[in-house]
Amino acid sequence: MRHDLIDEVLAGLASRVFVEGGCRFWFARDLVALAGAGEWSEIRSWIRTAMLLCSSGDEPVGSHFRRVGRVVFGHGGVPLCVEDFQMTGYACYLAGVAGAGHSSRAALVAMHIYMSCETACHLVFEPLPETGAVLALAS
Repeated sequence: MRHDLIDEVLAGLASRVFVEGGCRFWFARDLVALAGAGEWSEIRSWIRTAMLLCSSGDEPVGSHFRRVGRVVFGHGGVPLCVEDFQMTGYACYLAGVAGAGHSSRAALVAMHIYMSCETACHLVFEPLPETGAVLALAS
């Protein structure tokens, strides 16, 4: 197992965490490269499977996965609104389980280590008000 890759993934997870209302979360699009997924469509299928795993464990999916619009800047600085998900540590863990057969073993081991050690990662989201707000972040 490549320890340098594990260190890289652990550092990437730590640098991409967001905190809102005491809840730590990650954006799914930020995890595509870290998780060893080829592209967004691949991790999107992992998220769908992770949502099924979450609901089968009697956890409300909305407590761990938030579907959001996100502004990224494409070629020439053109802003684009894209689909993304805010995911708690538990959601990230489940997405890693869902992608286990399709990704770098070292990357997924690192994600599971990080998420298992972060007790605050398992906090849940409060229900979102229906504001239609879009997050603006540079890609």
